[in-house]
Formats: sequence, structure tokens, C-alpha cells
Amino acid sequence: MNPEKNKVSVPLKGERPLYDRVYDILKERIVSGELRAGETIGEVQLAEQLEVSRTPVRDAVRRLVDTGLLVAEKGGVRVYSPTAADLADVYCTRASLEGMAARLAALHVDEGFAAELENICDAGARIVDTNALHAAAMLNGQFHDLILERSGNKRIKHLLTNLSPVIVRYRHISLSFEDHLKTSWAEHKEIVQLFRECNPSTVEDHVKNHILRAGGRIVSTLQSVEGDREVTPAMELVLSVL
Repeated sequence: MNPEKNKVSVPLKGERPLYDRVYDILKERIVSGELRAGETIGEVQLAEQLEVSRTPVRDAVRRLVDTGLLVAEKGGVRVYSPTAADLADVYCTRASLEGMAARLAALHVDEGFAAELENICDAGARIVDTNALHAAAMLNGQFHDLILERSGNKRIKHLLTNLSPVIVRYRHISLSFEDHLKTSWAEHKEIVQLFRECNPSTVEDHVKNHILRAGGRIVSTLQSVEGDREVTPAMELVLSVL
């Protein structure tokens, strides 16, 4: 890795500890794809890039290994590069958790909540250019986060927080084609309507299938890269709803 590439100086003074700020910068680089899946990185080069000592970099790297975004190897670390089977597991888990969160949220729907979801949908539907993928992914995340907050279930929120970095990183793949982008927002609009109808079980089913289809798009994309591999039950499920 070239130390001069994307060199940025982290301010030495700030309200949050230096290692927290270094962690945020590295996490954003991984999530955005700036640090590519499978890419090997070293603490010395990162410290030179960020113009900080190795100590905050070491602490930030350790946290990123704990969250699964980096993988420790002899002599350094590399950016997590999941297989299609890994991501199928993530999206099956996410579908179950977010489906239940949506069912709970549907028990406490008011017009303000539905209108806020619809405003996000309208903003997302205006993004048809995949060059604005980061903005689309951000809005997508806001839509799902709003439902999660309305569910009021702290356990579900905690479990999804552990999956969040992987979800955000690979959400870009799911939305990286114009037809996928349009389909995703059309499905979001349907979910909003179901919330307005206050049908918890139907909302749960639609949210689960919406997430499984997103996982299916990602798994299908990775399958074409990986070639022939054993298809796991989770892979079969996400591919079956496409």
C-alpha cells in the first residue's frame, strides 16, 4: 500500500480519543470500498498515511479485527473478504431480525412515522444514477434504522449493530445496478403502505423478503466471481426469492 495514497492528517486534539477518530477513518475506508476486500494493510503504512503514531492505529486495527472488518494474519492484517456463503448467512440473520423489528414497529404506527419513511423513499427514488451510490446507500440505511428504532427492541438493535459494518459495506453491491436501485425503492414504498394499513404479520413478511432479495443479489454477484462452490442452505434461501 502506498503511504502517500489518500494521505490525511488526523487532528491531535479533539473531544474524542485519537484512536476513536482513527478507527472511524479506517472503518469508513473499508465500508466505502476505498480499502478493497482482501487488501493487505500494515500498521506502519497506516500510521504514515494518517500522520499519527502506531499506538492509536494499533488500537483501531484491533477493534476492526474484533468487528470482523479486518482479519489478523502473520505480519499484518487484511480487509475481510467474505464468501457468498458468509454473506448469505448475514442476510438470512438480518432478514429474521429486521422482519421481527418491523412487526413490532407496525404495532406502534402513526402518520408521522409513516410520513418520515415515505420522505426517505421519495428522496431515494430520485436517485437513479448509480454514481450517487453512496447517497442511495445512506438513505437505504436510514429507512431500515428508522424501523428498527420504532420497534423499541434493544436486543434486536444490539444484534444488528454487530452485523452493521458488513451490511453497510456490501449494501453498495446490492444497489450497484440501476434496476436493483429502482426495485429496492419500489419495495420500500410497498412496505410504507403496509405500515399504514397496520398489518404486522404482512409487514414482517415483506421486510424479510425484501432483505433476502438484497442478499440474493449480492450472493449471485459473488457466485459469478467464485465459480462453482457448494451451495449452503442460506445461499439456497436468498437465491430462491430473486
